[in-house]
Amino acid sequence: PGTGATSLGLYYSVECAQNGGAASVDKTRAIYAQSGANTSLVDYAEQFWIEDTLAVCSYWPVTQPKPAIATAPAQGDTPTLFVANRYDIFYAPVWSREAVKRLTHGYFFELPSSHGAVLTSCGLDLMAQFLADPTQAPNASCIEQMTPSWVMQK
Repeated sequence: PGTGATSLGLYYSVECAQNGGAASVDKTRAIYAQSGANTSLVDYAEQFWIEDTLAVCSYWPVTQPKPAIATAPAQGDTPTLFVANRYDIFYAPVWSREAVKRLTHGYFFELPSSHGAVLTSCGLDLMAQFLADPTQAPNASCIEQMTPSWVMQK
């Protein structure tokens, strides 16, 4: 505690309970292949998700939630905001893009950045607009002003 380290036990418990029963390794690879994402990002996501998480779930003793919320398609008329990040290996935009199609009051925005970009001024502005009036699509003109910034480390 206090070291900033992730508890792998908690991580696997949550991920395997939510998603582990929803997809097989083969099904997940097929979804990535159809995503149209950059090949190197798909390769990394496959390695991270399939090899480092999904493969563990077959051995991790958790009970799948009832109903099976991970496999049930999102649907409804509750206003919902999706802010995805184009280069996010943890939560690929394709998932949000598909989910918003089934929502009558869903709004989807893709930021040209990676994981955590919802905390940029643009992401926060989109959320603030949505919370102020969830019946209207937020003005997303700030996305056009965003440019990815990359940090290379040795």
